[in-house]
Amino acid sequence: MKENIHVWLDQIEREAIVPQRIIALNFGLYETEKGFCIYLVGACNYDEDDDSWAEEVENVPREFFLEIVTQCDWQDFQEQTARILTDELKQRSINPLSPFHNMIITTGFDDGNLIRIM
Repeated sequence: MKENIHVWLDQIEREAIVPQRIIALNFGLYETEKGFCIYLVGACNYDEDDDSWAEEVENVPREFFLEIVTQCDWQDFQEQTARILTDELKQRSINPLSPFHNMIITTGFDDGNLIRIM
C-alpha cells in the first residue's frame, strides 16, 4: 500500500496544477467492492471546526483517484493511510514547487470526521 501511494503522489506532483486560490487539500476515502479508494480534492476555504469545507471542492481528474485492494477494515485503512500520507507529505511539502507546499492537508472517509495531517 505504501509503495502504491508513493507512486501515486509522484504522479500528482508531476501533473497537478493547483490554482493559487486553493488553500486546503483533502485525501478523501471511500469503500469499494475490492477494498478502498483514495482521491484528492482541493478547496478554497478551510474550517477546522466544520468538516463540510471538504464538500466545496474543485474538480479532480480521474487519475487523481487510487484504488487499494485490501481486506482490512475501514478504521485500519484510515489509520494506515493517514500514517503513510503524513510520512510522504512531510518531505514533499518542503519543496516550494510541490502542490503540497504550504497546504492544509486532511484525510478521512466521506461523511466521516477528517484527520488533519499537515
